[in-house]
Amino acid sequence: AIVQPPFVFHESLPAGGEFGESTPVVAIAGWLGCNDKHLLKYAEAFNSLGAAVVRGTMPGGYVFSPFDAGRKRYAAAALEAVEAVRTRGGVNRNVYWIFFSNGGAWVWVAMQDMLADGGAFFAHRRALRGVAFDSSPAYMHLFTGAAALTETMRQPLKAIVYSLFVIVAGAWDVVAKLTFTASWLPSKRFWALLT
Repeated sequence: AIVQPPFVFHESLPAGGEFGESTPVVAIAGWLGCNDKHLLKYAEAFNSLGAAVVRGTMPGGYVFSPFDAGRKRYAAAALEAVEAVRTRGGVNRNVYWIFFSNGGAWVWVAMQDMLADGGAFFAHRRALRGVAFDSSPAYMHLFTGAAALTETMRQPLKAIVYSLFVIVAGAWDVVAKLTFTASWLPSKRFWALLT
């Protein structure tokens, strides 16, 4: 495991342990609530094809946060973890990213400033050879957000959290629209960067 406190990312090397200069690195960003055992299946497939893999899942609180700071902190930690593997031994390896669902797509959105010219991870962008999205980006609205947030909860907690999310996020959306500040809503930035 690669620990970037408070986050943990998992690394797996190509089958046979070969990790040469031409070994590609695949970074996998999991979906909301994803367990590592699910990402491990994808990692093993890429390992069998000769790629090294770094994988992780953004905490749910960051996915649903109205503020970008947590998502950016996670994205920076993910980039640091991938860079540690990509440049191991002083080698500049190619990197590919796979983002699953909106939970993974938020990582891509949060990385954009860091990958830009002059950004902290500009060298990573230069090594980036491909980006893939699986089941994302999916259109977000109030009720799909509430459903995603409560997917693994049991009643009555599920009903309470679902209702609170709809009330708070709905009120926030109304206030943002009435004060002409809707452009800074996280979902607006999400779509602006992914479309």
